Amino acid sequence: MKIDIPIDCGNSPRKIFIKDFNLAFANGDLDFILDHLHDDIEWEMVGEKTVSGKDSIRFFLEKVTKEKTESVSLHTIITHD
Repeated sequence: MKIDIPIDCGNSPRKIFIKDFNLAFANGDLDFILDHLHDDIEWEMVGEKTVSGKDSIRFFLEKVTKEKTESVSLHTIITHD
C-alpha cells in the first residue's frame, strides 16, 4: 500500500491517533478500530446511511475492509481550532 502522510512535529497525540485510525481502516485492522469506539457509537456516512452500535459497525467494517486499499493520502489533520 502506498502511504502519503506529511511529517509534522509529531507532538500532538490527537493527530497521531487520527493518522493511526485511518491507517487501521485502510489495513482492515478491526481490532484497533473497535477498541477505540464506544459501545453506543453512531457512525453517519454523509449522504448515505448511519450505522448504530459497535456490533453493527463490526458487521459493516467486515464487509468494507475486505477490499484492498491501494493508497492512503492524508494531507492535513486538524484536531483543534
